[in-house]
Amino acid sequence: MRVTTWTIGVLALATMVLSCGCSLIGWLAAPTANEDVVPAQVRLAKLQERGIVVIVDAAHGSNVTPTVCRQVVNTINGHLVKRARVNTRYLVAADDSSPERAKIEALTNEGPARIAQAVGAGLALYVRIEDFRIEGMPDEYMKGRLFSRVALVGADADQVLWPASEKPLAVRAQVELETRGRDRTITRLAEATAHCIVRHFYDCPRARYRTADELDGTEAFGW
Repeated sequence: MRVTTWTIGVLALATMVLSCGCSLIGWLAAPTANEDVVPAQVRLAKLQERGIVVIVDAAHGSNVTPTVCRQVVNTINGHLVKRARVNTRYLVAADDSSPERAKIEALTNEGPARIAQAVGAGLALYVRIEDFRIEGMPDEYMKGRLFSRVALVGADADQVLWPASEKPLAVRAQVELETRGRDRTITRLAEATAHCIVRHFYDCPRARYRTADELDGTEAFGW
C-alpha cells in the first residue's frame, strides 16, 4: 500500500509539472505587447517604386492655413520613412522648395490622380482637411482639433486603392490640453494625424496603434 501511495503521488506530481510546463511554454510563446501587431492594410513599402506624393488639401471653410498643410505633409512623409520603411527617394515633392511642390500648390483645383501624374508619381496619398481649430484656455493653455479624410489613389486609373471600401478614412485628432503654446498644439495635431494614417501601411505594434490625441470615428468633437 505504501508503494502504491508513493507511486500515485509521483504520478500526480509529474502531471502537475507537465501541466504547468505546458502553460509556461504557452505563456513564453505568446507575443508580448510590443511583438503583437495590427497587420498592414496596404504594405506601402512594396509599392513605393511607383513614386508616392503626399497631397494635403484644405476644404472650404476648414480654417486651415497653408503653413499647417505643409506641416502635415512633412509629418506624414516623416512617418512614411521612419515607420512604413518607404525610401525617401520614392517620395515625390517631399522638399518644400522643390519644383514639384510648387506645381502641386498651383494645381489645387485638380484631383489627386491628376496632380500625381503632373509630378510623376504613381500614387497619391490624398488628405483633405475639413476642420481645423485652435483655441486659448485659461492660464495660457491651448486646445485644438484637426479633422480630415484620407485615401490612397492610383494615378493611372484614378482609382481609390485604400481604404478597401473606397470611401475616404475619417481621421480625427484632438488636443484637449497643451501648456506649451500654439506651435506645440499644431505639432501634436500633425503627429496624431500622420500616425492615424501611416499606421495602416505597416505592421503596427498593437501597443503603439492608438495615440492619446486621436478620437474614434464614432466620437464627436467635444469642447
